[in-house]
Amino acid sequence: TSSYYDGAVAGIAAVDKEQMKLTSGMTHQATFTDWDFTNIWAIDEGSSYPYLINLQKPVNVTAIDTSDVPSGAGTSADPYLITTAPQLDTIRYDVYAFYKLGNDIDLGGTTWTPVPYFHGNFDGNGYGIINLTSTTKGLFDSVKGTTSAHVTINNLTLTIKSINTSSGTVGGLVGSSSYLDISQVAVLNADSGTGINSSGSRIGGIIGNAGSYNTITDSYAILPVSGSTYVGGLVGYRNSNLIITRCYFAGTVTGDSSVYGLAGSATFTSSYYDGAVAGIAAVDKEQMKLTSG
Repeated sequence: TSSYYDGAVAGIAAVDKEQMKLTSGMTHQATFTDWDFTNIWAIDEGSSYPYLINLQKPVNVTAIDTSDVPSGAGTSADPYLITTAPQLDTIRYDVYAFYKLGNDIDLGGTTWTPVPYFHGNFDGNGYGIINLTSTTKGLFDSVKGTTSAHVTINNLTLTIKSINTSSGTVGGLVGSSSYLDISQVAVLNADSGTGINSSGSRIGGIIGNAGSYNTITDSYAILPVSGSTYVGGLVGYRNSNLIITRCYFAGTVTGDSSVYGLAGSATFTSSYYDGAVAGIAAVDKEQMKLTSG
């Protein structure tokens, strides 16, 4: 109960997820719910771990290296502010937190390891993540909220250099999702990029497999998307309750079967794809347009 560990220092991700925090988050009193900071605990706000008032303050609680973790407390009022590629990688060590980009993040020259689980909120703040290269999945693998607290990802441009993989359930942004709200997100092909190429199924430009209660609003994807079955410009496969509003796709989409311009099945509102560029006809017919249209 109300107990935590520094996942970035421990070097382990997605274990005891609700107890896992970043180093910078561990230096804020707000992290330590229900702790008595009047009679038992003390903390040097923003610069130390908590320590016991009645014991000598050890050096270890203040000798903290926060250079490779984002600043902030990871709360809605004080989100972690990401300004470097190493800081972006630390998301996997506090998966319930709030994050915001402070500038564009260039992943060029590295192979991205997808964040395996995410249950927090990510605000791109109008910036982009550029030149993502992966041999497994996209930016996130599994993103799951709850009925009362949906995950949100918004205000982000994601530029993909290449995702070449034999894995299934792959999306440029998210592999599999439930209770996720995406808004004002663009997934694009980098200069000389090859887009998403998978020999597996459930492959999408934004989401690979949309589980329960997902929304995509005011967003688009322009990149090649290729898979075996259940391949979509925005979403590869939909389980239930997918709502797509004011979105479009303008890339090529290829597969062996069940290939769609936007998604196999969803509630579509004012959403379209370029059928001439996608190279598929008579699928999602009401959403299909010519390039000139």
